[in-house]
Amino acid sequence: MFRIEDDLHAEPQPAEYDSLGDALAELRRFALTPYGKPPNLAPCTSWVTCGRCWEVVEYDTSTTPWTTISRESYLEIDAAGARWLREA
Repeated sequence: MFRIEDDLHAEPQPAEYDSLGDALAELRRFALTPYGKPPNLAPCTSWVTCGRCWEVVEYDTSTTPWTTISRESYLEIDAAGARWLREA
């Protein structure tokens, strides 16, 4: 199972994805959303000068608590725009 999380704010998104491809498709949608609009609105009080660093995290859900299999940063978004950190 895959989830998208903001590494800078330790904030996971509520959706879960069956594949990496599905999670990356959602990140491509995030990249088209302007900064300052959900989900690219950072939760901190200094959100105007802050940003988001979106990671895709793969979990093994057969264990309790879940075990992290992998964690990769893919996309940074701030007032300057979106920057891909790796190919999506």
